[in-house]
Amino acid sequence: MDNFRERYGQGGKSVMFLILSDDPGWVRENLVDRAEDAFYAGAACDVNTIEVPCEGHDLAVLSLCDHVIASHGTFGFWAGLLAGGEMTVAEGFAEVDPVEMRKLKVASQGVPM
Repeated sequence: MDNFRERYGQGGKSVMFLILSDDPGWVRENLVDRAEDAFYAGAACDVNTIEVPCEGHDLAVLSLCDHVIASHGTFGFWAGLLAGGEMTVAEGFAEVDPVEMRKLKVASQGVPM
């Protein structure tokens, strides 16, 4: 997150981190409570009075972000493809190779590789 703050928080610009996860407790304890610019943006939908995650809402929120830091799995992968800007994946944590993810992102934007 510090890397993003340094790169994109210059010239009077503010950086905000919207964090979505299926483990909101961990997010709040390890990220949101430690940074003033980090916010948990996950939603919960009430379907037949049972709260269930709203993956569609979360993916829509991520698709509107300027950049995506993905952890692992296909959810973060699709969020990175749909969002504009940079997609960052921590090496060793992704099910899909980060280099291959970047190639697919470039290809999806119609830019020759």
